[in-house]
Amino acid sequence: MKIRERAAAPLLEMIISIMILAFAGVVTLGIFLSARYTGILSSDKTNAMYKVQNAIEMAENKDFTQYFDENWNECDENDAVFALNVTGNEKDGLYEGVASCVKTEAYPFLEAGSEKLCAIDFGRAVR
Repeated sequence: MKIRERAAAPLLEMIISIMILAFAGVVTLGIFLSARYTGILSSDKTNAMYKVQNAIEMAENKDFTQYFDENWNECDENDAVFALNVTGNEKDGLYEGVASCVKTEAYPFLEAGSEKLCAIDFGRAVR
């Protein structure tokens, strides 16, 4: 009887070791995926900021919308992944408004409502 009890101990140790290794693997995979998604979101926010700043500088005192594909190249509305919208009004010699950039579909790794990448309130002299 003692021989059987000793034989079961190494098997139990191996099962516990495999479970710990599997758990560590799942945690590590989650960390790598989180880092990848954070990088994607950061890159999109940076590109959105540049596009919004350029749109503010180029705005000709009228509202407009631009659409961009996944590589931030201008495209039509049907192929758009990102939408940049500039709205404003002329008041006392200033064109005041808001420029914002959103992702047309939600990120799969973030909760709904996280589509807004950048928004800037601006005011500049009318040209």
